[in-house]
Amino acid sequence: QSIKTNKTIGNAFNQLIAKRYLAEMYLKQSDFERCNAYCDSALQIANYIDNTGTYYFNDSLKHAIATGDDIHFPISQLRRRYYAWQRSYGIYKLLWESYISTEDFEKATQIREPWEAVLDSIYVYSRNKSVLAINVSYETEKKEEELSRLEEENLLKEMQLRQSNWIMAGLIFVVLLIVFLAIILV
Repeated sequence: QSIKTNKTIGNAFNQLIAKRYLAEMYLKQSDFERCNAYCDSALQIANYIDNTGTYYFNDSLKHAIATGDDIHFPISQLRRRYYAWQRSYGIYKLLWESYISTEDFEKATQIREPWEAVLDSIYVYSRNKSVLAINVSYETEKKEEELSRLEEENLLKEMQLRQSNWIMAGLIFVVLLIVFLAIILV
C-alpha cells in the first residue's frame, strides 16, 4: 500500500524505504528471488536520489508541494544523498545476505565494490561534517572573543566620556565661581 501511495505522488524516498522493508521481510522468509528484486528496485531509487539530490521523481514535482515535506522540513541535496547512501548500505547488506544464503558467491563479490563506494561516501560526508563543525566552533569562538573585546572598548570609551563630562562640569563650576567672586569683589 505504501509503495502504491508513494508511487502516485512520486515520493522516491518513501518508496525506497518501503521496498527495503519488503526486501528484508522476504529475506527473513527465505524468498530470495523477491528479496533480490526489491533490493534491485530500491537501489535504482537510491541511485536516482544520489544523482539528483531530490526525493521526488521529475514527473511528480507538482505533487511535491501537496506533500509539504520540502516546505516544512527543508533538507539540503547533499543531506538527501547521504540518507540515500545510508539506505543503500543497508540494501547492499540485504543483497549480500541473500546471495550468501543462496551460495551465489560471485554476485556477493560483485556487489562488494559498490557497497564499499557507498560506505566511503558515508565516511567522507561524516568526516566533512565533523570538519565543518570544528570550523563553525572555531569561527564562533573568534566572533565571541571579538564581541568581548568590542564590549570592553565600548565600556572604556563610556568611562572616558563620563570622566570628560565630570571634568567639564568641574571646569564650568570653577569658571562660574571665579565670575561670581569677581562680581562680589567688584
